Amino acid sequence: MTVQEQTFGVVSIQPNAGFVRQLWLLRCSDVVNLLDPFSFPFSNRIMTVSKSGLLVTAGSVLTKLVPSTRTATFEEPTTFDRAGLIYQPAISLAIPKATAALQQFLYLNALSRWVVFWVDYNGQGWVSGQPDNGLRLITSPVQGEQHALRLSLSGRQGQPSWRLESTNPELLFPDAAFDFSFDLSFDS
Repeated sequence: MTVQEQTFGVVSIQPNAGFVRQLWLLRCSDVVNLLDPFSFPFSNRIMTVSKSGLLVTAGSVLTKLVPSTRTATFEEPTTFDRAGLIYQPAISLAIPKATAALQQFLYLNALSRWVVFWVDYNGQGWVSGQPDNGLRLITSPVQGEQHALRLSLSGRQGQPSWRLESTNPELLFPDAAFDFSFDLSFDS
């Protein structure tokens, strides 16, 4: 054969659950660096950001949102403009019986842009938004069958959302303070 054949799609039968299970918001201003997996590939895992490829400001606030089971969705349509191919990540979720503390948080952060770390029901972690161009958070109270607060995070970026090596915040954001007690007087 004079060509190489590539196969995409279902190769083996594996569970494939949809929906966003939980997500964490981090202000763009708190993300010092997010290494591009194209420029800094991680082992044999393509399009994956290594846990050491993420640097944040010490003391940053990581806000966790846990939606009702199987209600949060993600989509990332593409479009073209003068800048080329544009990805448009969008996460939508509803928080039933939003607390006053959540409403205050949303009010105080209405103009913030976010880098969003999220995990799906397959256990795969993802990152959407970039430190220089994060996702915007839009809120909408909903009075229907239930009282809920609809949250939508969306934006535009020049690359797709990337996979994460880990979905554990303790591994993604380790306490890595420099130890000044080290010195060269140890026995070798």
